[in-house]
Amino acid sequence: YKYVEELKLDLINFFKRYDKVVLNSKEYTSPYILNLSFLGVKIESFIHKMEEKEIYLSTKSACSNDKLLSDEVYSLFNDEERAKTSFRISISYKTTKEEIIKFKDVFDKVYNLFINMK
Repeated sequence: YKYVEELKLDLINFFKRYDKVVLNSKEYTSPYILNLSFLGVKIESFIHKMEEKEIYLSTKSACSNDKLLSDEVYSLFNDEERAKTSFRISISYKTTKEEIIKFKDVFDKVYNLFINMK
């Protein structure tokens, strides 16, 4: 549990440098899931670009329906854009620090690609 908490905190600190990424997870949520939004992008395109680098994210919560926006994120923030651009990272005790490093490297490249497309 502590190990997963450390990985999640590392990711939270990492995402603070990206002004178009906002944290949706609250302080006292499971360390195994991190929910964020990448504002101003078509989130499915972002997810597919990450998949090309073998990084698999989800755009829905585990209990979501087939809507384009996350009901859970919308309920928390009453913000449609935030709900439409949310994505979820799952972490486990099997997640290695090397995988986190790879994720951060790939995320940075894909983020900059999307930001520069505007």
